[in-house]
Amino acid sequence: MSPIRASRCRREDSGEGSGTVLTIAVIGLVLIAGVVCALAAGVQTRQVRIQAVADLAALAGGDISAPALWESVGERPCESAGRVATTNGMGLHGCEIVGTDTRVVVTSDLDLGIASVTLSARARAGPHR
Repeated sequence: MSPIRASRCRREDSGEGSGTVLTIAVIGLVLIAGVVCALAAGVQTRQVRIQAVADLAALAGGDISAPALWESVGERPCESAGRVATTNGMGLHGCEIVGTDTRVVVTSDLDLGIASVTLSARARAGPHR
């Protein structure tokens, strides 16, 4: 019988399978980065749309508030701005008439799947001075 050598009994770590683990980790990171980018793009797209609706609502109110220096316009500018916002599926969070200007804040809820956020945009419109 020959003696068993200690070197033959030791199992050496050859690194087999480490490439698979690394590949899975990289694929996971790429997927997470893709989801984050898609969510950010969705938020940015919605924010641009909300700003456009806020601009339109302010213009609608500004058209009515233009003669505010010589006649009473009451709440008509804000009512007009509110109609524009609701027609576009958003809410008018705030509206005020300052001189001949109409200032509005438009809001909209965005469901991201993992969370829901409320986005808002401000706009002002009135005659050029």
